[in-house]
Amino acid sequence: MGIYDGIRAHKAGLFFAERIDVKWGDISQIKAEYAVFECARSHGVYSRYHLISGVDMPIKSQDYIHRFFNANPDFECISFSQEEQDEEDLRRKTSHYAFFLRHAKSRKKIVREMVFIMNLISYRLYKALHLRRTYPYETLKKGTNWVSITNNLVEYLLSKKEEVLRSFNYILSADEIYKQTIVWNSAFRKNVFLPDDEYGACLRAIDWQRGTPYCWGDDGISDVSLLRSSHAIFARKFSSKNMWIIE
Repeated sequence: MGIYDGIRAHKAGLFFAERIDVKWGDISQIKAEYAVFECARSHGVYSRYHLISGVDMPIKSQDYIHRFFNANPDFECISFSQEEQDEEDLRRKTSHYAFFLRHAKSRKKIVREMVFIMNLISYRLYKALHLRRTYPYETLKKGTNWVSITNNLVEYLLSKKEEVLRSFNYILSADEIYKQTIVWNSAFRKNVFLPDDEYGACLRAIDWQRGTPYCWGDDGISDVSLLRSSHAIFARKFSSKNMWIIE
């Protein structure tokens, strides 16, 4: 008997995607995203696909969300990092092969240290020899992996699955790189919503100034007005320790 057997939604469609053994920073994160995109697409043609995590919450009503996307049916709500340090981070992560990422968060300290050392050696060796990994894309881009995208883009991403899994393997946190790169190097680039506003583009209220990211409600009641005045439709992250702000 599966662990989800017996779980049902009374009104909404509820489907369970293929279970993926996800490891932080590893290609398994991309495989998990593909699993949910494939699962959603197999149950129909949806006008909009929202990728969110378990600590995300909508901060607008259903009516508002439907009105917004009905008025903007072609926008791809996906963010692109804007700062120079983000560009440097992207260059560093994509310059070499980072092996053994599945073990980067091992419970064993010696394993974590070995993975760090091996990847540092790979990075420095590529740099010393003036080598760089090559990719079938003119430009590489990165941004947050949380998106609200159209059916056309989901189908395009699905058509690129094998290429993506081959091209973005052995890259740390490639889940924050592959969608942005695919979009930037395609016709979908012209449909990006607010391309110069990293978090406005993906309609997510995420506070990196007060945390990594900040947990809404930690600083008290003032967060309520901040969220209510936000133009985002989702916010992250929330915690069960601050149920009052969720309610």
